[in-house]
Amino acid sequence: MKWKDILIGALVTLTVTVVGGIAIYYFTKEPEDQHREHLLYTVQQSASFTGGTKDVTFSTVRVRNTGGVAARNVIVVALLDDTDIRDVAIESDSGSTIVKRELAPSRFEITYAALLPSEVVTINLLLASESKPAVSVRSDESFGSEVPSNFESVSIASGKRRFLEISVPVTGSLLV
Repeated sequence: MKWKDILIGALVTLTVTVVGGIAIYYFTKEPEDQHREHLLYTVQQSASFTGGTKDVTFSTVRVRNTGGVAARNVIVVALLDDTDIRDVAIESDSGSTIVKRELAPSRFEITYAALLPSEVVTINLLLASESKPAVSVRSDESFGSEVPSNFESVSIASGKRRFLEISVPVTGSLLV
């Protein structure tokens, strides 16, 4: 036997083993988002009616927990500087319990005991004039982040997973 052939065979075996181990690790690893909460919210101006004796504007705030763990004590606050809130309508996917609800002329606050994973809470605000509310979302463990109006457009974890699904097999085949 030639020593050169033995060394090449050993290096190829080592490389395939290492690449295979790395591929198995990434394909079987649970995403980190499954072990923590991640609050996202959007603020949209639905419609504005002006010209009559009373002007009204509809504004919608949607809050979603995209993590894998329930968010505890979720507080949503909407503040308006130059207009008043006339009425509020709240919808929840799974009917989470509202712990506290406060409505003042230019401030609205709602507190939920828990927001389950993938649950969406929609808060519809009827405003006295056109204005975008300043929204703050927080829980016991995290702060909410504002995202574009479409929740489905934000999927960083699935983008990483898709990249690994393509790059690991391609890299493995190139090494072999």
